[in-house]
Amino acid sequence: MKVRLPPTVEVVLQPDADNETCGYYFVNHEFQTIFWINDVMTSAVGLTPLSPASRYDLENALHQQYYAHIEYFPNHTALVSLVDMPLDQLLISWTEGMTNSQYTSTFPFDAGECQKLLDLLRNINDLEYTQSFRVSAMARLLGDIYAMRLFNFHGDLHARLSRLEYVIEPERKPKPILISVVPKLLWDVPMRHQKRLADLWVDGITYFRLWGPLVNDLRLEWNSA
Repeated sequence: MKVRLPPTVEVVLQPDADNETCGYYFVNHEFQTIFWINDVMTSAVGLTPLSPASRYDLENALHQQYYAHIEYFPNHTALVSLVDMPLDQLLISWTEGMTNSQYTSTFPFDAGECQKLLDLLRNINDLEYTQSFRVSAMARLLGDIYAMRLFNFHGDLHARLSRLEYVIEPERKPKPILISVVPKLLWDVPMRHQKRLADLWVDGITYFRLWGPLVNDLRLEWNSA
């Protein structure tokens, strides 16, 4: 079979242990995605059986995998303009818009982190010997952004608008009587901690920007006890 590829497409090969066969994927830099010429399971791009695998989910997953590829193979100077523009747009928009909803935002970075990232990327000199490092750093950030879009069903009708919203219904287990009584003797402190931990683990997703403050609060509470 002969396949003619445009100049914006490249193929990645990974030989198997026997060196008789290999895995592969194609990278399309024009559309910032990866693809195969044969049918593959959606699990190949990180979708689970619990995911609805809509068109938006597939797009986000393929974009995330594309930027993972760029992170590992950044030595393509023509990619700088492709990566720079969407990163600036995403980070600027969230820096401006998320200051009032940082606790419930589904974005992976808070406003302060966004500003630091923008300053860092804009101050990296676009010189030949630093260009690959710059592209790799931007690709990692964009990969994180598209991963969060995938986790939160960005673009779908049932998209998660708040990180506190469950898409997968949590399992409800009856509480033993002892668990219901003991917290009352401790002024419900255990239940408050349990509620805060549960809010940080919605659908098995946690955010570092919120995990750090929780750990600090618990450390201060322990030291003052």
